[in-house]
Formats: sequence, structure tokens, C-alpha cells
Amino acid sequence: MQKFTASFLGRDCPGVVASVSRILEESGCNIEEVTQTILSGEFAAIFVVAAPEKDAESLRAKLNGGLEAAKVDLSVLVRPAIKGQWGTDLHCEPFVVTADGPDKPGLIAAMSRVFARHGVNIESLKAILGEGGANHALLCLR
Repeated sequence: MQKFTASFLGRDCPGVVASVSRILEESGCNIEEVTQTILSGEFAAIFVVAAPEKDAESLRAKLNGGLEAAKVDLSVLVRPAIKGQWGTDLHCEPFVVTADGPDKPGLIAAMSRVFARHGVNIESLKAILGEGGANHALLCLR
């Protein structure tokens, strides 16, 4: 079995996770990790799977065919999974950073540059604009 990352992006609808996971199962894949979110009506998910296919293009074609048959409109990207995990030799503590205040263009770019300059990897980022009033931003980084 080969490991791949399969990314899905498209309009959200009820049952989209069930459809994707069913197609992966029917394709002989074992889902090892998954993360998904919905943002402004768009569904985005990344699955790490062990698959019987020998190359990413074969798996992508199989997934596209299954999605088309299921009438689920998602774009699919499949790539070989990264061997190992970035930073496994690092000994660090996870932190959650929350910023709450006025919004302005470039806020996320500026904050992420500060973290990058200090070698901090952002594992998860959530930004909610307009929550708490107009021109207000709530950012949560992990």
C-alpha cells in the first residue's frame, strides 16, 4: 500500500464527508488522518490514505470518477504523502494564540510573518472577521 494525501475542495452540501469517505473505502483506501472545514459555503478536506494504487494519478482518476458518479462537485488533488512528519526531532510545546481586535488589510500576513521569523509552525489558523462588530477580527492560531 502506498500513502497519499488526497485534497478535496468545492461547494459544501449535506453528506459530502460521507460521499468522499465511501469513495475512498470503495477504492480500497484506508483513511489514516483527516482534517476538514467549511468556509463561506466551501468544503475543504485533506485525507492521508493508504491506497493500493502505485501512483497519484491513478488514485485521482478513481476518486474523480466516484465523485462524478455520486454527483458531488469537488476538485481533487492527490500527491504522494510526505515520509515522516516535519519537526519530529523537535521538542516543543503546543500553544494557542488568540488575537482579538480591529481588522485591517494585511493583519494575517503580518502575524504569520512574525511566527515564521521565529521558526514557529502554524498548525491551524482560524480567522473570523466581523464577529463582535464591523471591522473586528478574531484570529486563533495553534
